[in-house]
Amino acid sequence: MSAAEHRNWPLVPLRHLVLLNALTGGLEFSASAIFTYVPPMLLKAGVGDTFMTTVMGLGPLIGIFAIPIIGQASDRCTSRYGRRRPFIFAISLGVIFAMLLIPYAEVLSLYLHEESRIQAL
Repeated sequence: MSAAEHRNWPLVPLRHLVLLNALTGGLEFSASAIFTYVPPMLLKAGVGDTFMTTVMGLGPLIGIFAIPIIGQASDRCTSRYGRRRPFIFAISLGVIFAMLLIPYAEVLSLYLHEESRIQAL
């Protein structure tokens, strides 16, 4: 690409760059919180190392298949809010809900473990 062609590109406003980086920063913050706090909670709840690594690997594995499916669905979306915004909003709500559950993971695991033990009797 020549310098003349490069000069004809429209400039991206700084506001858009900041918003894009804020989105990426939020995703990285969520991922780092999950990978920092979840393994000790799983170990404390009595989950073995092998099962814990399986659980931690499921997210990226599901992402490999879910991202193209979600992308295809958003390409076909005809919402008045645009093609991407409804999906970004819904996934963001899911991430926020999951992040709010992290502090209660130990209590939930004890509750779920107790329920499964009662059902087995």
